[in-house]
Amino acid sequence: MLKDENAQLDRRKEHFASLLNAERIFVDPNLTASTQQTPCENLPEPGPPSVEEIQITLQRMKNNKTQGIGGISVDLLKFRGTAILLWLRMLLYLVWSTELIPIKIKEGIILPLWKRKGSRSDYSNYIGITLLSDPYKLFTMTLLDRSK
Repeated sequence: MLKDENAQLDRRKEHFASLLNAERIFVDPNLTASTQQTPCENLPEPGPPSVEEIQITLQRMKNNKTQGIGGISVDLLKFRGTAILLWLRMLLYLVWSTELIPIKIKEGIILPLWKRKGSRSDYSNYIGITLLSDPYKLFTMTLLDRSK
C-alpha cells in the first residue's frame, strides 16, 4: 500500500495509461472481400450536417448529464433555440470543411470509479470514465447516424 500521495497519483496515472494504451488488434489484410462491396468512389459526397440533422441528434441526447471540459451542457444546447443551432452548424461546417477537430473539443476528463468490489487501494478495481464535451458528442453522433 502506498502512503505517499504523489506515489499514489503516479501509480494511478500508470494504471490508467496502461489501460488507454493497450495493445491494438489488427485485422489480417488477406481477408478482403472487395468483390462483394460497392466501390466508395461511386457514392455521392455528402455535405456537412444540416441544421435539421443537428436538431434531431440534439433531441436524442440525454438531459441532466455532467458536461465535459468545455462546460457546455446538453441542456444549454437544447434550450438556446435557433441561435445555438446556427452556432453548432457553423462549428460542424468548419470541422467538416477543414477536416480538423479542435483539440479543446476532443479533450476529456478521465475519472476513476471504484467497481464496488475488492480493495479501494488496488487500482485494478477501478474503471475509468471519460467525460467528453457535448459538442464533440453531438458531432460524433451525427456522423454515426449518417453511417447507418
